[in-house]
Amino acid sequence: MVGERKTAGSRPILAALGCLGAGLLLVFGLTIGASIGYLVYRTRTQGSAPTATPAPLARVTATAEPTVRPATPTATAPQRPTPTRVSRPTPSPAPSPTLPPLPTPTTAPPPTPSPTPAPAPAPTNPPSVAATPRTIEGWQEYRDPGYLRVQIPPGWLVVTTPEAPEYNLHSCHCYWMLMSQQMVQNSPSAEDVAAWFDSMGPDDLAPGGVLIEILRADSEYAPPVDWGTPFSRVEIRPGFPAEYYVLDPAGRKWGFRYRDARGRSWAIIVKTNDVLTGKSPTLIDISAILETIDHR
Repeated sequence: MVGERKTAGSRPILAALGCLGAGLLLVFGLTIGASIGYLVYRTRTQGSAPTATPAPLARVTATAEPTVRPATPTATAPQRPTPTRVSRPTPSPAPSPTLPPLPTPTTAPPPTPSPTPAPAPAPTNPPSVAATPRTIEGWQEYRDPGYLRVQIPPGWLVVTTPEAPEYNLHSCHCYWMLMSQQMVQNSPSAEDVAAWFDSMGPDDLAPGGVLIEILRADSEYAPPVDWGTPFSRVEIRPGFPAEYYVLDPAGRKWGFRYRDARGRSWAIIVKTNDVLTGKSPTLIDISAILETIDHR
């Protein structure tokens, strides 16, 4: 009885151990089968993968290598593209510069000499003393901020070199002179004008020529003038008389003392080789010039 009980109690244990062993064998078999299946699948997958073929390059030199290599060698290697040489364009020769034609030198025509105006004849009926200076047709009139020009025949030009302290010009007695065109173009100083005027006498003038010098008597540069007793009085303009002096017995050098509309005193010297009479056209023209002092 005792032996049967021991046998009956160990049977469940053996059955449990058998089930456990069978389960372990089953798990071990499944694991090995799964591993073998995974390896077979991996091998087939890698064997059937497409081989990477390098793309041909647009320009390949003789020593250039493919930029992409296959991961695994295959039975048939891909063909390399045949390199082609790129021909450089042949430079066209540069056009040779063409020199422009040289201008043909032309000879300038010689300057045409300007005709010398003929002296205007003396008027038969002289103008009034209060007349303004006449303008002669065909004569050139000069304008300049530092000079006053008036046209009087035959070939007179009135030039003044006034004082201009704003330009540091203190070089004159305020000369107004009748002189040649050439002297005016040389722009003489007041001292040169005075020396030239003093050196000229009535006999040095051309026929009918006149020199007139007008000095502002209150200027620091004006020389002292002592002419003695005036010969008479004459009106340069109505209401403004002038004392005049005969400085030459032949009547070819005259002096005037005149006070203008602004009260300034002027000393005037006239030289001429023509006799100055009361109705002389020269004296009438001089009176018209002196009248411009009041308008300066």
